[in-house]
Amino acid sequence: MGDDPVMRETMSVIKAYVTHRLAPDMQRSFNRAAEILICLGDEVLSKHRETFGEVAEWLDPICDISKNANFVSTMATHTAREVFSPPPPPPPPPPVLIALLTMTAQEVEKRHRAIRFRFTTVDQRVDMFSCELSRVMVMRHGPWIRGRGGWVRNVHSGRVERRICWRSWTRNITSLGPMMES
Repeated sequence: MGDDPVMRETMSVIKAYVTHRLAPDMQRSFNRAAEILICLGDEVLSKHRETFGEVAEWLDPICDISKNANFVSTMATHTAREVFSPPPPPPPPPPVLIALLTMTAQEVEKRHRAIRFRFTTVDQRVDMFSCELSRVMVMRHGPWIRGRGGWVRNVHSGRVERRICWRSWTRNITSLGPMMES
């Protein structure tokens, strides 16, 4: 993680969300940014669980997030961009990607015994997924996070972005069919 404050904040909120999803029995007290991310992620998942499950199923045979997080992130970003945005698609906000990537990690973990054997404890799996997702998020979305003052500052100033464009959901979901079959 080094001395990068954005990486530390990102790791903190992502680890809270990954813990919430992968190990609900390990609940800990979270900072305000993590609590808001958990609410946003759960809201996104509740509305789009089926689609996220389909994306995870499509990615399953070709990925292991512990070895290839960048590829998983690329495919998840492409999918989120297509599903959640009107044309021309801008990048989806990081909270949407975190929810999608965590759901993907959950599904991949369920299907890949190798991950469970390599990372035998829940703590190890949470740490591995959190590190990989944080690295990818900062690498790809660090400027977005920094431009808004980081996770914690963004939350405390009340500027957390909660808008996801649902308007074109029905139309854009049809574009998943050909992508998932190819």
